[in-house]
Amino acid sequence: MEDKLGITWSEYKDWRKQLKYGKHHSKICYMCHVPQISDDLHPTFAKAKKGGRGATGCEYADVVAPLTFAIYHHQELKKKAEQYFEARWPTSMEFAYWLMDVPKKTRHSNMIDILLWYTEIATL
Repeated sequence: MEDKLGITWSEYKDWRKQLKYGKHHSKICYMCHVPQISDDLHPTFAKAKKGGRGATGCEYADVVAPLTFAIYHHQELKKKAEQYFEARWPTSMEFAYWLMDVPKKTRHSNMIDILLWYTEIATL
């Protein structure tokens, strides 16, 4: 099933597999991609139990990453984001690599930065 941007859930899931955090990231939830910098933002991580996704207690799985994927596929938003972040993402894989790359000093992740950028421009 395609959405208005011509993206399928299957395409998103294939792309999502490329999202792997390196040692330059600390305490980021692999389910929702939100950093655990305070319990108000994201509860302290618990070890995964048998049973998968819900066992970790993450309420926000598949919220942040799909939004960034949609931004990439929306021509106007992608162009604005590339200008703002002084980056170029010719392919969705290069976009995924940028998201997982080393964030700017004092920042937690590029994925959260693009989410925060989007929330700022969406309210203009």
